Amino acid sequence: MKKNNSNNQNPDDQLQASLSRLEKALRGDSCGYFEEDELEDIIDYYQDELLLSKAKKAIDFALRLHPDSVPVKARLARHYMQNQQYDKADELIHKLLSIEPENTDVLLCRAEYLLVKGHPDDAKMLFRKIQRLSGDDEENICLDIAYIYMNHELYKEARSFLMEGFAKGGKTDADLCFELAYCDEELKLYDDAIRIYNIILDQDPYSNEAWFSLGKIYFIQGNYQKAGEAYDYAYLTGNDDYQALLNLAHCYFQDGDYDKAIATYQKFASKTGQSSSLLMFIGECYEQKGDLDTAIRYYQQAAQLVPENADVWAGICYCKMEQEKYEEALPLALKALSLNDKSGAFWVYLGDIYENLNNPDNALDAYFKARAFFPDSADLESSIGEIYVYKGECDEALPFLLNAQKLNPDLPELPLLLAVVYYQKGQQDEAIEKLTLAIVKDADNRASFFDLCEDAKTNPKFKHFFIDDENKKKNK
Repeated sequence: MKKNNSNNQNPDDQLQASLSRLEKALRGDSCGYFEEDELEDIIDYYQDELLLSKAKKAIDFALRLHPDSVPVKARLARHYMQNQQYDKADELIHKLLSIEPENTDVLLCRAEYLLVKGHPDDAKMLFRKIQRLSGDDEENICLDIAYIYMNHELYKEARSFLMEGFAKGGKTDADLCFELAYCDEELKLYDDAIRIYNIILDQDPYSNEAWFSLGKIYFIQGNYQKAGEAYDYAYLTGNDDYQALLNLAHCYFQDGDYDKAIATYQKFASKTGQSSSLLMFIGECYEQKGDLDTAIRYYQQAAQLVPENADVWAGICYCKMEQEKYEEALPLALKALSLNDKSGAFWVYLGDIYENLNNPDNALDAYFKARAFFPDSADLESSIGEIYVYKGECDEALPFLLNAQKLNPDLPELPLLLAVVYYQKGQQDEAIEKLTLAIVKDADNRASFFDLCEDAKTNPKFKHFFIDDENKKKNK
Protein backbone atom coordinates (compact mmCIF):
# COMPACT_ATOMS: atom_id res chain seq x y z
CA MET A 1 0.00 0.00 0.00
CA LYS A 2 1.28 3.42 -0.95
CA LYS A 3 0.14 6.93 -0.19
CA ASN A 4 -3.19 8.30 -1.31
CA ASN A 5 -1.46 11.30 -2.86
CA SER A 6 -3.43 13.66 -0.65
CA ASN A 7 -0.78 16.34 -1.11
CA ASN A 8 -1.08 16.25 -4.89
CA GLN A 9 2.53 15.25 -5.51
CA ASN A 10 3.62 14.13 -8.94
CA PRO A 11 5.40 10.76 -9.24
CA ASP A 12 9.11 11.01 -8.53
CA ASP A 13 11.65 10.54 -11.32
CA GLN A 14 12.23 6.85 -10.60
CA LEU A 15 8.51 6.03 -10.60
CA GLN A 16 7.95 8.17 -13.68
CA ALA A 17 10.62 6.15 -15.50
CA SER A 18 8.92 2.92 -14.43
CA LEU A 19 5.54 4.18 -15.64
CA SER A 20 7.03 5.09 -19.02
CA ARG A 21 8.69 1.68 -19.34
CA LEU A 22 5.42 -0.09 -18.57
CA GLU A 23 3.51 1.98 -21.12
CA LYS A 24 6.05 0.95 -23.75
CA ALA A 25 5.87 -2.69 -22.67
CA LEU A 26 2.09 -2.66 -22.94
CA ARG A 27 2.45 -1.32 -26.49
CA GLY A 28 4.68 -4.28 -27.30
CA ASP A 29 8.05 -2.53 -27.13
CA SER A 30 10.94 -4.30 -25.46
CA CYS A 31 11.66 -2.58 -22.13
CA GLY A 32 13.56 -5.13 -20.12
CA TYR A 33 12.53 -7.02 -17.02
CA PHE A 34 10.30 -5.61 -14.25
CA GLU A 35 10.99 -6.55 -10.65
CA GLU A 36 7.98 -7.42 -8.54
CA ASP A 37 8.34 -4.45 -6.18
CA GLU A 38 8.64 -2.07 -9.16
CA LEU A 39 5.32 -3.29 -10.51
CA GLU A 40 3.75 -3.01 -7.04
CA ASP A 41 4.74 0.67 -6.95
CA ILE A 42 3.23 1.22 -10.40
CA ILE A 43 -0.04 -0.46 -9.44
CA ASP A 44 -0.21 1.50 -6.18
CA TYR A 45 0.25 4.76 -8.05
CA TYR A 46 -2.52 4.00 -10.54
CA GLN A 47 -4.89 2.83 -7.81
CA ASP A 48 -4.22 5.84 -5.60
CA GLU A 49 -4.85 8.14 -8.56
CA LEU A 50 -8.05 6.16 -9.32
CA LEU A 51 -6.74 5.31 -12.80
CA LEU A 52 -8.45 1.96 -12.48
CA SER A 53 -8.24 0.73 -16.06
CA LYS A 54 -4.50 1.41 -16.10
CA ALA A 55 -4.17 -0.28 -12.72
CA LYS A 56 -5.91 -3.40 -14.07
CA LYS A 57 -3.60 -3.55 -17.09
CA ALA A 58 -0.60 -3.22 -14.77
CA ILE A 59 -1.94 -6.00 -12.53
CA ASP A 60 -2.50 -8.33 -15.49
CA PHE A 61 1.00 -7.57 -16.78
CA ALA A 62 2.50 -8.18 -13.34
CA LEU A 63 0.71 -11.51 -12.95
CA ARG A 64 2.04 -12.68 -16.31
CA LEU A 65 5.56 -12.02 -15.05
CA HIS A 66 4.96 -13.06 -11.42
CA PRO A 67 1.96 -15.41 -11.44
CA ASP A 68 2.42 -16.53 -7.82
CA SER A 69 2.93 -13.08 -6.30
CA VAL A 70 0.70 -12.67 -3.26
CA PRO A 71 1.35 -8.89 -3.00
CA VAL A 72 0.26 -8.39 -6.62
CA LYS A 73 -2.86 -10.51 -6.06
CA ALA A 74 -3.58 -8.42 -2.96
CA ARG A 75 -3.63 -5.41 -5.26
CA LEU A 76 -6.05 -7.29 -7.49
CA ALA A 77 -8.30 -7.68 -4.44
CA ARG A 78 -8.03 -3.95 -3.85
CA HIS A 79 -8.96 -3.41 -7.49
CA TYR A 80 -12.11 -5.46 -6.95
CA MET A 81 -13.01 -3.30 -3.94
CA GLN A 82 -12.42 -0.08 -5.86
CA ASN A 83 -14.85 -1.38 -8.48
CA GLN A 84 -17.32 -2.44 -5.76
CA GLN A 85 -16.91 -6.10 -6.65
CA TYR A 86 -16.88 -7.02 -2.98
CA ASP A 87 -17.71 -10.73 -3.34
CA LYS A 88 -14.76 -11.22 -5.67
CA ALA A 89 -12.52 -9.26 -3.31
CA ASP A 90 -13.60 -11.29 -0.29
CA GLU A 91 -13.12 -14.61 -2.08
CA LEU A 92 -9.63 -13.67 -3.27
CA ILE A 93 -8.58 -12.31 0.15
CA HIS A 94 -9.59 -15.54 1.89
CA LYS A 95 -7.70 -17.58 -0.69
CA LEU A 96 -4.57 -15.47 -0.19
CA LEU A 97 -4.81 -15.68 3.60
CA SER A 98 -4.87 -19.46 3.36
CA ILE A 99 -1.54 -19.24 1.53
CA GLU A 100 0.13 -16.48 3.60
CA PRO A 101 -1.96 -15.80 6.71
CA GLU A 102 0.38 -13.07 7.97
CA ASN A 103 1.06 -11.25 4.71
CA THR A 104 0.74 -7.54 5.49
CA ASP A 105 -0.63 -6.54 2.08
CA VAL A 106 -3.39 -9.15 2.30
CA LEU A 107 -4.25 -8.31 5.91
CA LEU A 108 -4.51 -4.63 5.00
CA CYS A 109 -6.91 -5.56 2.20
CA ARG A 110 -8.95 -7.65 4.60
CA ALA A 111 -9.13 -4.78 7.09
CA GLU A 112 -10.19 -2.34 4.38
CA TYR A 113 -12.85 -4.82 3.24
CA LEU A 114 -14.22 -4.95 6.81
CA LEU A 115 -14.22 -1.14 6.93
CA VAL A 116 -16.08 -0.83 3.62
CA LYS A 117 -18.65 -3.44 4.66
CA GLY A 118 -19.53 -1.52 7.82
CA HIS A 119 -17.46 -3.32 10.47
CA PRO A 120 -15.13 -0.56 11.74
CA ASP A 121 -14.41 -2.24 15.10
CA ASP A 122 -13.36 -5.51 13.44
CA ALA A 123 -11.24 -3.52 10.98
CA LYS A 124 -9.49 -1.72 13.81
CA MET A 125 -8.80 -5.00 15.65
CA LEU A 126 -7.19 -6.34 12.50
CA PHE A 127 -5.16 -3.15 12.05
CA ARG A 128 -3.86 -3.65 15.61
CA LYS A 129 -2.87 -7.21 14.74
CA ILE A 130 -0.98 -5.92 11.70
CA GLN A 131 0.83 -3.46 13.96
CA ARG A 132 1.91 -6.27 16.27
CA LEU A 133 3.24 -8.26 13.30
CA SER A 134 5.16 -5.30 11.92
CA GLY A 135 8.12 -5.52 14.27
CA ASP A 136 10.53 -2.64 13.65
CA ASP A 137 8.47 -1.44 10.71
CA GLU A 138 5.56 -0.17 12.82
CA GLU A 139 6.06 3.43 11.66
CA ASN A 140 5.46 2.47 8.01
CA ILE A 141 2.56 0.19 8.91
CA CYS A 142 0.89 3.05 10.76
CA LEU A 143 1.26 5.10 7.61
CA ASP A 144 -0.29 2.35 5.46
CA ILE A 145 -3.21 2.00 7.87
CA ALA A 146 -3.71 5.76 7.87
CA TYR A 147 -3.86 5.81 4.07
CA ILE A 148 -6.76 3.36 4.17
CA TYR A 149 -8.69 5.48 6.66
CA MET A 150 -7.92 8.63 4.67
CA ASN A 151 -9.14 7.04 1.45
CA HIS A 152 -12.50 6.72 3.22
CA GLU A 153 -12.29 10.25 4.70
CA LEU A 154 -11.95 8.93 8.25
CA TYR A 155 -9.36 11.52 9.26
CA LYS A 156 -9.74 11.22 13.02
CA GLU A 157 -8.96 7.49 12.88
CA ALA A 158 -6.12 8.07 10.43
CA ARG A 159 -4.62 10.74 12.67
CA SER A 160 -4.64 8.37 15.65
CA PHE A 161 -2.43 5.86 13.82
CA LEU A 162 -0.23 8.59 12.37
CA MET A 163 0.38 9.96 15.85
CA GLU A 164 1.49 6.51 16.94
CA GLY A 165 3.83 6.26 13.97
CA PHE A 166 5.13 9.74 14.71
CA ALA A 167 5.92 8.72 18.29
CA LYS A 168 7.74 5.60 17.01
CA GLY A 169 10.21 7.69 15.05
CA GLY A 170 8.10 9.08 12.25
CA LYS A 171 9.25 12.60 13.05
CA THR A 172 11.91 12.17 10.35
CA ASP A 173 9.55 10.49 7.87
CA ALA A 174 8.41 13.23 5.47
CA ASP A 175 5.47 11.20 4.10
CA LEU A 176 4.15 10.45 7.57
CA CYS A 177 4.55 14.06 8.68
CA PHE A 178 2.79 15.39 5.59
CA GLU A 179 -0.14 13.01 6.06
CA LEU A 180 -0.38 13.87 9.75
CA ALA A 181 -0.46 17.58 8.93
CA TYR A 182 -3.06 16.91 6.22
CA CYS A 183 -5.31 15.13 8.72
CA ASP A 184 -4.86 18.02 11.15
CA GLU A 185 -6.02 20.38 8.41
CA GLU A 186 -9.06 18.27 7.61
CA LEU A 187 -9.94 18.18 11.32
CA LYS A 188 -9.33 21.95 11.59
CA LEU A 189 -6.51 21.41 14.08
CA TYR A 190 -4.59 24.21 12.43
CA ASP A 191 -2.07 24.91 15.18
CA ASP A 192 -1.10 21.23 15.23
CA ALA A 193 -0.74 21.26 11.45
CA ILE A 194 1.49 24.33 11.61
CA ARG A 195 3.70 22.58 14.17
CA ILE A 196 4.12 19.54 11.90
CA TYR A 197 4.86 21.62 8.81
CA ASN A 198 7.53 23.46 10.76
CA ILE A 199 9.07 20.12 11.76
CA ILE A 200 9.20 19.23 8.06
CA LEU A 201 10.81 22.58 7.25
CA ASP A 202 13.39 22.14 10.00
CA GLN A 203 14.58 19.09 8.06
CA ASP A 204 13.98 20.45 4.57
CA PRO A 205 13.84 24.27 4.45
CA TYR A 206 13.25 24.15 0.70
CA SER A 207 10.07 22.07 0.82
CA ASN A 208 7.75 23.90 -1.56
CA GLU A 209 4.82 21.75 -0.46
CA ALA A 210 5.28 22.55 3.23
CA TRP A 211 5.59 26.29 2.60
CA PHE A 212 2.49 26.25 0.38
CA SER A 213 0.47 24.32 2.97
CA LEU A 214 1.58 26.72 5.71
CA GLY A 215 0.42 29.63 3.58
CA LYS A 216 -2.98 27.99 3.13
CA ILE A 217 -3.45 27.51 6.88
CA TYR A 218 -2.35 31.02 7.82
CA PHE A 219 -4.71 32.39 5.15
CA ILE A 220 -7.62 30.41 6.63
CA GLN A 221 -6.73 31.83 10.05
CA GLY A 222 -6.72 35.37 8.68
CA ASN A 223 -3.01 35.84 9.38
CA TYR A 224 -2.30 37.32 5.97
CA GLN A 225 1.21 38.55 6.72
CA LYS A 226 2.45 35.09 7.72
CA ALA A 227 0.48 33.55 4.88
CA GLY A 228 2.19 35.93 2.47
CA GLU A 229 5.62 35.06 3.83
CA ALA A 230 4.89 31.35 3.42
CA TYR A 231 3.57 31.76 -0.14
CA ASP A 232 6.60 33.89 -1.00
CA TYR A 233 8.88 31.04 0.11
CA ALA A 234 6.68 28.55 -1.75
CA TYR A 235 7.09 30.59 -4.93
CA LEU A 236 10.86 30.82 -4.45
CA THR A 237 11.27 27.10 -3.68
CA GLY A 238 8.81 25.85 -6.28
CA ASN A 239 9.49 25.18 -9.91
CA ASP A 240 7.30 27.84 -11.54
CA ASP A 241 4.78 27.58 -8.70
CA TYR A 242 2.61 30.37 -10.03
CA GLN A 243 -0.31 29.37 -7.82
CA ALA A 244 1.82 30.43 -4.84
CA LEU A 245 2.43 33.77 -6.57
CA LEU A 246 -1.29 34.27 -7.13
CA ASN A 247 -2.04 33.39 -3.50
CA LEU A 248 0.64 35.85 -2.39
CA ALA A 249 -1.24 38.56 -4.28
CA HIS A 250 -4.46 37.53 -2.52
CA CYS A 251 -2.65 37.90 0.82
CA TYR A 252 -1.57 41.44 0.00
CA PHE A 253 -5.16 42.25 -0.99
CA GLN A 254 -6.64 40.82 2.21
CA ASP A 255 -4.01 42.68 4.27
CA GLY A 256 -4.96 45.98 2.62
CA ASP A 257 -1.66 46.44 0.76
CA TYR A 258 -3.33 47.09 -2.59
CA ASP A 259 -0.26 48.47 -4.38
CA LYS A 260 1.72 45.29 -3.67
CA ALA A 261 -1.32 43.21 -4.60
CA ILE A 262 -1.60 44.98 -7.96
CA ALA A 263 2.11 44.54 -8.67
CA THR A 264 1.95 40.83 -7.77
CA TYR A 265 -1.18 40.21 -9.84
CA GLN A 266 0.55 41.89 -12.78
CA LYS A 267 3.64 39.75 -12.23
CA PHE A 268 1.43 36.67 -12.25
CA ALA A 269 -0.16 37.88 -15.50
CA SER A 270 3.27 38.31 -17.07
CA LYS A 271 4.05 34.67 -16.25
CA THR A 272 0.73 33.04 -17.14
CA GLY A 273 -1.13 35.45 -19.38
CA GLN A 274 -4.07 37.77 -18.84
CA SER A 275 -7.47 36.44 -17.75
CA SER A 276 -10.87 37.81 -16.85
CA SER A 277 -10.56 36.80 -13.19
CA LEU A 278 -7.12 38.40 -12.93
CA LEU A 279 -8.34 41.67 -14.41
CA MET A 280 -11.21 41.57 -11.93
CA PHE A 281 -8.79 41.06 -9.01
CA ILE A 282 -6.81 44.12 -10.11
CA GLY A 283 -10.05 46.06 -10.52
CA GLU A 284 -11.01 45.19 -6.94
CA CYS A 285 -7.67 46.55 -5.73
CA TYR A 286 -8.27 49.89 -7.43
CA GLU A 287 -11.83 49.91 -6.10
CA GLN A 288 -10.51 49.50 -2.56
CA LYS A 289 -7.97 52.27 -3.19
CA GLY A 290 -10.84 54.56 -4.15
CA ASP A 291 -9.62 54.92 -7.75
CA LEU A 292 -13.00 54.03 -9.16
CA ASP A 293 -12.38 55.11 -12.76
CA THR A 294 -9.35 52.81 -13.02
CA ALA A 295 -11.30 50.01 -11.32
CA ILE A 296 -14.07 50.40 -13.89
CA ARG A 297 -11.55 50.18 -16.75
CA TYR A 298 -10.20 46.87 -15.44
CA TYR A 299 -13.70 45.52 -14.85
CA GLN A 300 -14.67 46.48 -18.40
CA GLN A 301 -11.61 44.68 -19.80
CA ALA A 302 -12.60 41.62 -17.77
CA ALA A 303 -16.14 41.84 -19.15
CA GLN A 304 -14.81 41.94 -22.71
CA LEU A 305 -12.98 38.65 -22.12
CA VAL A 306 -15.85 36.89 -20.33
CA PRO A 307 -19.10 38.85 -20.83
CA GLU A 308 -21.13 36.19 -19.00
CA ASN A 309 -19.27 36.84 -15.72
CA ALA A 310 -21.95 38.39 -13.50
CA ASP A 311 -19.44 39.49 -10.84
CA VAL A 312 -17.69 41.79 -13.30
CA TRP A 313 -20.90 43.66 -14.15
CA ALA A 314 -21.69 43.87 -10.45
CA GLY A 315 -18.22 45.33 -9.84
CA ILE A 316 -18.81 48.10 -12.39
CA CYS A 317 -22.26 48.65 -10.89
CA TYR A 318 -20.85 49.06 -7.39
CA CYS A 319 -18.29 51.62 -8.60
CA LYS A 320 -21.05 53.63 -10.31
CA MET A 321 -23.06 53.52 -7.09
CA GLU A 322 -20.05 54.81 -5.13
CA GLN A 323 -19.86 57.64 -7.66
CA GLU A 324 -23.61 58.26 -7.09
CA LYS A 325 -24.29 57.59 -10.78
CA TYR A 326 -27.41 55.59 -10.07
CA GLU A 327 -28.94 55.95 -13.53
CA GLU A 328 -25.81 54.36 -14.99
CA ALA A 329 -25.67 51.74 -12.23
CA LEU A 330 -29.24 50.50 -12.82
CA PRO A 331 -28.72 48.64 -16.15
CA LEU A 332 -25.50 47.16 -14.78
CA ALA A 333 -27.30 45.70 -11.76
CA LEU A 334 -30.00 44.31 -14.04
CA LYS A 335 -27.30 42.82 -16.31
CA ALA A 336 -25.61 41.11 -13.35
CA LEU A 337 -28.95 39.70 -12.17
CA SER A 338 -29.81 38.47 -15.66
CA LEU A 339 -26.64 36.36 -15.47
CA ASN A 340 -27.04 35.31 -11.83
CA ASP A 341 -30.25 35.97 -9.91
CA LYS A 342 -29.09 33.77 -7.03
CA SER A 343 -26.80 36.45 -5.58
CA GLY A 344 -28.29 38.24 -2.60
CA ALA A 345 -25.69 41.02 -2.92
CA PHE A 346 -26.88 41.84 -6.45
CA TRP A 347 -30.45 42.26 -5.20
CA VAL A 348 -29.19 44.56 -2.44
CA TYR A 349 -27.42 46.67 -5.08
CA LEU A 350 -30.63 46.89 -7.08
CA GLY A 351 -32.60 47.87 -3.98
CA ASP A 352 -30.10 50.60 -3.09
CA ILE A 353 -30.21 51.95 -6.63
CA TYR A 354 -34.01 52.09 -6.73
CA GLU A 355 -34.07 53.70 -3.29
CA ASN A 356 -31.69 56.44 -4.47
CA LEU A 357 -33.75 56.90 -7.63
CA ASN A 358 -36.84 57.51 -5.45
CA ASN A 359 -38.55 54.33 -6.57
CA PRO A 360 -39.49 52.82 -3.17
CA ASP A 361 -41.80 50.10 -4.46
CA ASN A 362 -39.14 48.60 -6.75
CA ALA A 363 -36.59 49.04 -3.97
CA LEU A 364 -38.81 47.05 -1.59
CA ASP A 365 -39.27 44.31 -4.17
CA ALA A 366 -35.49 44.00 -4.61
CA TYR A 367 -34.83 44.07 -0.86
CA PHE A 368 -37.39 41.33 -0.25
CA LYS A 369 -35.66 39.15 -2.85
CA ALA A 370 -32.34 39.84 -1.11
CA ARG A 371 -33.94 38.95 2.23
CA ALA A 372 -34.36 35.35 1.06
CA PHE A 373 -30.56 35.13 0.89
CA PHE A 374 -29.82 37.22 4.01
CA PRO A 375 -32.59 36.41 6.51
CA ASP A 376 -30.48 37.64 9.44
CA SER A 377 -29.18 40.90 7.99
CA ALA A 378 -29.90 43.79 10.36
CA ASP A 379 -28.98 46.32 7.64
CA LEU A 380 -31.47 44.80 5.23
CA GLU A 381 -34.27 44.71 7.81
CA SER A 382 -33.53 48.34 8.67
CA SER A 383 -33.54 49.38 4.99
CA ILE A 384 -36.97 47.78 4.46
CA GLY A 385 -38.29 49.41 7.63
CA GLU A 386 -36.90 52.80 6.60
CA ILE A 387 -38.66 52.70 3.23
CA TYR A 388 -41.95 51.95 4.95
CA VAL A 389 -41.34 54.87 7.34
CA TYR A 390 -40.80 57.30 4.48
CA LYS A 391 -43.89 55.88 2.74
CA GLY A 392 -45.84 56.67 5.93
CA GLU A 393 -46.62 52.99 6.53
CA CYS A 394 -45.49 52.70 10.14
CA ASP A 395 -47.43 49.55 10.96
CA GLU A 396 -45.51 47.77 8.20
CA ALA A 397 -42.22 49.35 9.25
CA LEU A 398 -42.28 48.39 12.94
CA PRO A 399 -41.68 44.60 12.75
CA PHE A 400 -38.72 45.09 10.41
CA LEU A 401 -37.16 47.77 12.61
CA LEU A 402 -37.65 45.69 15.76
CA ASN A 403 -36.07 42.69 14.04
CA ALA A 404 -33.15 44.87 12.96
CA GLN A 405 -32.78 46.04 16.57
CA LYS A 406 -32.76 42.45 17.76
CA LEU A 407 -30.09 41.48 15.22
CA ASN A 408 -27.92 44.57 15.82
CA PRO A 409 -28.99 47.03 18.54
CA ASP A 410 -26.16 49.41 17.60
CA LEU A 411 -27.38 50.36 14.12
CA PRO A 412 -27.16 54.17 14.22
CA GLU A 413 -30.34 54.88 12.23
CA LEU A 414 -32.66 52.74 14.37
CA PRO A 415 -33.46 55.14 17.27
CA LEU A 416 -34.68 57.88 14.91
CA LEU A 417 -36.75 55.52 12.79
CA LEU A 418 -38.30 53.89 15.85
CA ALA A 419 -39.01 57.32 17.37
CA VAL A 420 -40.94 58.28 14.23
CA VAL A 421 -42.84 54.99 14.13
CA TYR A 422 -43.80 55.12 17.82
CA TYR A 423 -44.90 58.75 17.50
CA GLN A 424 -47.09 58.01 14.50
CA LYS A 425 -48.62 55.05 16.33
CA GLY A 426 -49.42 57.21 19.35
CA GLN A 427 -46.89 55.54 21.66
CA GLN A 428 -45.44 58.82 22.88
CA ASP A 429 -43.41 57.59 25.84
CA GLU A 430 -41.60 55.08 23.63
CA ALA A 431 -41.09 57.79 21.00
CA ILE A 432 -39.52 60.16 23.56
CA GLU A 433 -37.17 57.44 24.76
CA LYS A 434 -36.00 56.64 21.22
CA LEU A 435 -35.79 60.31 20.17
CA THR A 436 -33.63 61.13 23.19
CA LEU A 437 -31.28 58.29 22.28
CA ALA A 438 -31.26 59.35 18.61
CA ILE A 439 -30.24 62.92 19.53
CA VAL A 440 -27.49 61.63 21.80
CA LYS A 441 -26.13 59.62 18.87
CA ASP A 442 -26.43 62.47 16.37
CA ALA A 443 -27.78 65.97 17.08
CA ASP A 444 -29.01 66.28 13.49
CA ASN A 445 -31.60 63.58 14.27
CA ARG A 446 -33.64 66.27 16.11
CA ALA A 447 -34.37 68.15 12.88
CA SER A 448 -34.94 64.92 10.96
CA PHE A 449 -37.57 63.83 13.46
CA PHE A 450 -39.56 67.05 13.16
CA ASP A 451 -39.31 66.93 9.35
CA LEU A 452 -41.04 63.55 9.47
CA CYS A 453 -43.41 64.39 12.37
CA GLU A 454 -44.33 68.07 11.86
CA ASP A 455 -47.26 68.04 14.27
CA ALA A 456 -44.84 67.05 17.06
CA LYS A 457 -43.62 70.67 17.07
CA THR A 458 -46.82 71.67 18.88
CA ASN A 459 -47.17 68.53 20.94
CA PRO A 460 -46.62 69.40 24.63
CA LYS A 461 -44.57 66.28 25.25
CA PHE A 462 -42.20 67.06 22.33
CA LYS A 463 -42.28 70.85 22.25
CA HIS A 464 -39.14 71.19 24.40
CA PHE A 465 -37.17 69.14 21.82
CA PHE A 466 -38.28 71.61 19.12
CA ILE A 467 -37.73 74.71 21.28
CA ASP A 468 -34.21 73.53 22.11
CA ASP A 469 -33.60 73.21 18.41
CA GLU A 470 -34.97 76.72 17.69
CA ASN A 471 -32.88 78.19 20.53
CA LYS A 472 -29.81 76.49 19.11
CA LYS A 473 -30.44 78.17 15.75
CA LYS A 474 -30.89 81.58 17.43
CA ASN A 475 -27.65 81.19 19.39
CA LYS A 476 -25.80 80.52 16.15
